[in-house]
Amino acid sequence: MIVPTGIATDATTQDFFKDLLRKGQLEAIFSFDNEEKLFPQVTNRVAFCLFMLRGEGNLSEPAKMVFKLRQPEQIPQLAYELTASDILRMNPNTGTCLSRCGKPPPPRADLLPPGCQLPGQEPQGAGGQVDRRRVDKHTKLLADTGDLG
Repeated sequence: MIVPTGIATDATTQDFFKDLLRKGQLEAIFSFDNEEKLFPQVTNRVAFCLFMLRGEGNLSEPAKMVFKLRQPEQIPQLAYELTASDILRMNPNTGTCLSRCGKPPPPRADLLPPGCQLPGQEPQGAGGQVDRRRVDKHTKLLADTGDLG
């Protein structure tokens, strides 16, 4: 179906979208910005997507997605896959997609360097305890990058 992209990204639909993820029913999201007027009567300020669901859910089966497309022909070269579990790990509070980024795809937990965590995760030391030294090190590293600009 064709719906506003906000179905997968907005706070107002986060509970609905998170429920779809938890049930493993998301098949694909291909989001378009309408800059090239695929729908001539619709303003280019409205992002829309092809939103595809599957009947039977599977949390480990990846969904195809891409954001900020201008033409359908871009889907094969720009689309990437994330499982529902990946999305829920990357954005555990809302369960929504990290949209508004075309390529490269959003970070995946299994691709992060050792010692780095996604938002909402705390570095674990021996015995599963939070290692405050690692938290402080990464916090300082992120704070220091603000001086680069």
